[in-house]
Amino acid sequence: MNKKNILLKCLLASLCCIWAFLPWGDSYAAPNKDTDLRGRAEDLYEKRDDPQNAQKAIESYRKIVSENPQDEKAACRLAQLLVWDGALSSDEKAIACYKEAASLSEKVLKQNPKSTGGLYWLGVSYGLWASTAGPIKSISLVGEVKSVMERLAELDPSYEGGGAYRVLGRLYNKLPFFLGGDDAKAEELLRKAVSMGPRYWLNHLYLADLLQKCGREKEARQLVTQVRDTKAAEPGLEPETRLWKDLAGKYLRGEADPDDSLADTSCTATKPGDGQ
Repeated sequence: MNKKNILLKCLLASLCCIWAFLPWGDSYAAPNKDTDLRGRAEDLYEKRDDPQNAQKAIESYRKIVSENPQDEKAACRLAQLLVWDGALSSDEKAIACYKEAASLSEKVLKQNPKSTGGLYWLGVSYGLWASTAGPIKSISLVGEVKSVMERLAELDPSYEGGGAYRVLGRLYNKLPFFLGGDDAKAEELLRKAVSMGPRYWLNHLYLADLLQKCGREKEARQLVTQVRDTKAAEPGLEPETRLWKDLAGKYLRGEADPDDSLADTSCTATKPGDGQ
């Protein structure tokens, strides 16, 4: 092969390499706007203890879900953010957040009836909605919470640190006896939640609230002290953990009532039946 042919082949090979990296080449990957939006949304989600970041994350996930209604993961994340925002807002705004979270979760379950995220956030949003609704609406929602969480317990009882048992335990604790309230059943369920989510500190706070209600103050304070003093947090729940630890400290200092502050001022609280 003469030198001219060798040079020509080298030139063609170089052009092929360059071609592959040009905008019209096969290996060129155009910027993915959806991926960028998701990245920003998740970054804001992780900083949700700043209310402005939480709102921006909500708007970002709303856009993602509007563009792709089949996106189960994004819909569940949006429901979670709405629950977080609602639990830290006034009743009027809170109800709107819970309704939107419930609607999103219902749509997820229509697409996938076995969605653990859809079941969990539907039950939580119903429970929180019940805590701010009037008596009639509250009672109707309580039945939905129980049904949804029993389904979740069958599918995946460990989901969200024993989430199904946590919410059901809270339900049996807060309901009056004539509507099915049962402290013994509540304790059984909440202890299951604690065993499944030993660093999901809301489990401990709910159990402490129940024990305090039953006159077992020493046991309640031991649980709350554990929440305040243990540094470990469930991965991904750092903002919630900071809130729970702060509330635990206030209770131990005598600055907070366990029923209102420890158990219910959080992103996954439920207080069904207490609406006025």
